[in-house]
Amino acid sequence: MSAYALTIFLSVTSVLALPPPPGEAVPFTPAGPGDVRSPCPLLNAIANHGFIPHDGKNIDLITMLDGIDNAVGLQATGRTFFTNSFNRIAAVSSTGTNTTINLNDLNVHNVIEHDGSLSRLDIAQGDHVSFSQTTFDETKSFWPDEKISIKDAGTAVKRRQQTQARANPQYNLSPALLNTTVAQSALYLGLFGNFREGNADKAQTVFFFGTGSLSTP
Repeated sequence: MSAYALTIFLSVTSVLALPPPPGEAVPFTPAGPGDVRSPCPLLNAIANHGFIPHDGKNIDLITMLDGIDNAVGLQATGRTFFTNSFNRIAAVSSTGTNTTINLNDLNVHNVIEHDGSLSRLDIAQGDHVSFSQTTFDETKSFWPDEKISIKDAGTAVKRRQQTQARANPQYNLSPALLNTTVAQSALYLGLFGNFREGNADKAQTVFFFGTGSLSTP
């Protein structure tokens, strides 16, 4: 098992709870006029399902944590991870206060959003916020089976970062954000797979990334 895969495994077992409530319980409504979204598929999805304000605006810490917990379940360490993430975003908040955020505050480069994403372009390449099918097609190519193993998830993270380091002369991924990329993979492994072993359902994971929905495809 690579260092990437091992770290993902450890993150899976400490962030999400068992089991998550089904996303189908809350109807999916994509973003509409006036709504804002982020480069983060999970936060976009819980907004699309109404677990946090659907417009993606003026979200405080408790609202975000409770929304994630109600949508997918959180362990105590998961609340700590997302609290730390919220505080980093709040430092660049566009709401006028550091106690609330808008989802598009995550668009600020190298705060939470980062180069080498599984599903977005790097900022130097254009739209770093919206889903990029080309980018995600490369990610999927490292998931050869119907279930995504911890090893394959780790490979996808590593290979995407290698691709972007070659393709983007301005590529920059700090150690702190490297840890964030690993945690992001841990989230989908835990959400759509076994919370101890990974093995995320590939079809469900692909649907989640492509649509911003927690529903069953």
